[in-house]
Amino acid sequence: MKSNTALAAGDEQELTRPQLRPISDLTGIIGTGAAVPSIQVTNDDLSEHIETSDEWIQSRVGIASRNICGPGESTVSLAAEASRQAIQASGIDAQDVDIIIFATVTPDQHLPSAAALLLKELEIDRALAFDIKAACSGFLFGLTTAESLLHSLDLQTALVLGAESLSHIVDWTNRDTCVLFGDGAGAAIVKRRERSEGPLILASSLSTDGNSQDLICRKGGAFPPATQGNYSPITYNTDSPYVHMQGREVFRFGVQAMADSTQEALQKAGVSLDEVSLFIPHQSNKRMIDAYCKRLGITSQEKVMINLENIGNTSAASIPMMLDECVRTGRIKQGDLILLTAVGAGMTYGALLLRW
Repeated sequence: MKSNTALAAGDEQELTRPQLRPISDLTGIIGTGAAVPSIQVTNDDLSEHIETSDEWIQSRVGIASRNICGPGESTVSLAAEASRQAIQASGIDAQDVDIIIFATVTPDQHLPSAAALLLKELEIDRALAFDIKAACSGFLFGLTTAESLLHSLDLQTALVLGAESLSHIVDWTNRDTCVLFGDGAGAAIVKRRERSEGPLILASSLSTDGNSQDLICRKGGAFPPATQGNYSPITYNTDSPYVHMQGREVFRFGVQAMADSTQEALQKAGVSLDEVSLFIPHQSNKRMIDAYCKRLGITSQEKVMINLENIGNTSAASIPMMLDECVRTGRIKQGDLILLTAVGAGMTYGALLLRW
């Protein structure tokens, strides 16, 4: 037997790299889809109503335009379109979906869940369907939850999606927030696989920092006060119903959180930074993504996927929308290692590593 000091470099790597799970336990993404609403709002459009300019917005966040919901469009309608595309791309029937995990912070209504409403839109008779409210990290939380549930409940297929209509909670007179956000949806079909081909979830690192929850928040306008019965009316928060951000603090927290979770996910998988084929970060803003790359030492910008210029920050929808774009344009190839990372209100954050 070799001693530790006598190990060759190749032997040491073999011992330290985690063993992959049995093939029967592997989970893969087999189809993706995305949808954007009909109304495009450019930076020039915004400059007609608030003190800003296309140059100011693009230099600070890298966004030129965003899309928002028009008449007849909603979080669920966008989700339904993205889901239908993912189902078609995967080659399954909608009735094959066992689980629906819907990541959103802008559901169309409080009850029932957006996932339950989506069931009817997709004409799925029955499935385990529920929402995840993890903001921009919601799709990552959903993927890892789907993987766990498919195995623990001995099910086969899950629909995981992120969809938002953030235009409903944005103050369009506040240039600190309205320039950032857009509406959209992205979806993925996740399936247990009996063979090693296809995309596999290799490792993840997810967390929520409750001490930082005030960095991004929306406190007012959720519920009316109770007035019935013998109970005294409840005093509810009367703050603005719009989303509020502490921009600089969010920036600092986000860069550090995404970098740390990326390193942890790579370490769990036994994969080096250079081995990653593509990085798909949450499309928050260009400067944050650049700072994340600098923190980790990612020097090849061709590996970093960005599409926020004409979509904006779509919260839980941003990563699945970017993933779908990469799939449909052939940017992702079989065997590629794909690193997804996000940070959002909560503060939620994390990273997830896939092998395509």
